[in-house]
Amino acid sequence: MTLPKGARAIAQVETEGYVCGRPDRMTLPLTGEQFPVVVLMEEAELQRREDALRTNPQLDPAAQAYYIANLNGAVRRMAVDAQRRIVLPAHFVDYLKLEREVYMFSTNVTVLAWHPDDWQRWITAQEDLATGPAAPPPFLSV
Repeated sequence: MTLPKGARAIAQVETEGYVCGRPDRMTLPLTGEQFPVVVLMEEAELQRREDALRTNPQLDPAAQAYYIANLNGAVRRMAVDAQRRIVLPAHFVDYLKLEREVYMFSTNVTVLAWHPDDWQRWITAQEDLATGPAAPPPFLSV
C-alpha cells in the first residue's frame, strides 16, 4: 500500500526508511462495537508512547513493564520505498480481513489503516449517533 503523501504523522518515513505498525481497535462510543485497525507511526511516536507508560505515576513498575511489552510486542517495522510504499505483513492483512483495497487516513500522530467496509460502517454508525436523541456533545472536556 502507498502511504498518504503530506501526512504530518509520518513526515520522517523517507529519512528513517521504515514505519512502525501495530494492530489496534477503535471502539464506537455508546455501543462499544469494536473495529480492527492497523496504526502506523514513526519511531519517535512509538518512543513517546513508551515514555508515557514508563513515567505514568498511576502505574506500578510491573504494570509499566506489562504495558510496554504489550505496546512493543505487537509492533512490526515495515520498509518504505522511494514511492512511499510498504508491504503489510500477512498477519496485518488477515487482521483487517483485506482483500484488495485499504482505507487510510492520517491524524496528527498516526496513520490508521482500515478495511473499507469497516470504515463505512464506522462512519454510518457515527452519523446515526449524531442524529439520535441521545447524541453525545461533539467535543468532550478532559
